[in-house]
Order: sequence, then C-alpha cells, then structure tokens
Amino acid sequence: MDDGQRVKNGGVTLCTDSYKHEEIEILRPVLKDNFNLSSSIHSKKNNDSFYERIYLNKANFELFKPSLIPHIHKTMLYKINEEETIIQDSSNIVDDYSDPNDIFIE
Repeated sequence: MDDGQRVKNGGVTLCTDSYKHEEIEILRPVLKDNFNLSSSIHSKKNNDSFYERIYLNKANFELFKPSLIPHIHKTMLYKINEEETIIQDSSNIVDDYSDPNDIFIE
C-alpha cells in the first residue's frame, strides 16, 4: 500500500524505482490484461541515478478504484485521492451542564 503516490491531477504513480526497464515492461501488460489498466512510463532523474515509474492516469484509475478501495487500509486512502470522511457520534456524551436553570460563574 505504500509504494505509490498520488499525482495532483488525480492519477497515480507506482514507485517502480528499483525495477529494471524489462521488469516494468512485463508488469504493464499484466496490469492491462488482469485489471484493464492502461499505463505509461514516466522517467525520473535524481542526481546521477535514472529510474522509471508506472503512471496510471486519472480517468483510467477512477474506473479501477472501486475494486481497490475495500483492500486499502483507511489511513492509506489518501494515496489514491480518496479521503475518508470521519463522522463523530456524540450521542452518548453526557453533558454535566445541561440544566438551563444552572448559573455559571466564570
């Protein structure tokens, strides 16, 4: 769940930095055949090192996301641009100061 990153435009990058080019070229058709995910390769350069990452564009990834969400821990949903909505239930909270006849002096 942690070897990827969201992209501002809504796409997702799979951090395949340590993969060889040949391995990435094996993985891309597997993603297409098994999950119907079209991808492209984004080349990156960091100091003297060069690496490639698999990129899934927003439109393509949005079709796949519903199948993926049930398998991702809620703390990692931000990685696929899916923020969890937290709703606080305060119905069981006891308020010690609920009597309107009470006078409070500060």
